[in-house]
Amino acid sequence: MAEKQPPLLNLDTLVEHRTVLIDGTEYDLLNVEEVSILEYHRISKQSERVAAMMADQAMTDKQAEELASLLDELCKFVLKAPAEVHAKITDLNKLRVLEAFTNLQRAPIAAAPVEEKNQTSAS
Repeated sequence: MAEKQPPLLNLDTLVEHRTVLIDGTEYDLLNVEEVSILEYHRISKQSERVAAMMADQAMTDKQAEELASLLDELCKFVLKAPAEVHAKITDLNKLRVLEAFTNLQRAPIAAAPVEEKNQTSAS
């Protein structure tokens, strides 16, 4: 008889949030499981644009304004915080929030636990 294989994919419908601490208060980061496929696509494309702009060695003032606007828009989408919190964090901190969100989404997918068999060798 063939040994039962562990599940190929383990999906949880319970959404958990990681947090970001800002001035002593925790704020939830969006969980990618909460977004529609269209929102996910938009986040991906906007994040690619941010990355391309950050890599540009000769950023103009106009590009810097666009980058600041993109960072603000993306940060407001992924960080569940009041407007006054978003208003006081710097562009660099917004970038850090986005990096935390992106890294969280890239975290390795946990495989279903595999039961270990107790194997004893004959002496």
